[in-house]
Amino acid sequence: MFINPELNCIRLGQWSEQVAVEYLQKTLGWQILQRNWRCPVGELDIIAMQDECTVIVEVRSRHSDLAGVPMEVVGHRKVVQLRRVVRYWLSRFSTSSDIPDLRLDVIILRWQHKQVAEILHIRGALGWD
Repeated sequence: MFINPELNCIRLGQWSEQVAVEYLQKTLGWQILQRNWRCPVGELDIIAMQDECTVIVEVRSRHSDLAGVPMEVVGHRKVVQLRRVVRYWLSRFSTSSDIPDLRLDVIILRWQHKQVAEILHIRGALGWD
């Protein structure tokens, strides 16, 4: 039976984002503000609140390190794009006097045999200027 690998990637991405949301809510007690926020310049996977800090979370999933070790899963082009999307999001939802404390995190889920084998949460991984 032929399985469309693109469809599997989409499904894996959706499952990974759901696992990340549950981890942030249930394990860390964070409030989820938005999921899959889209605009003309891109998408933000998760926008959450940790205490008084707004956290933008990029979710990635891996089956192995063949596609890059954890710190390499978000390349320079993706970081530039994420910053562009975050600036767009800020322009839509914040005034100059109301810019929140902001951090960009990455959550990497390592899947093994259709189960999450590891959750790696890298806080402030992408920096914010």
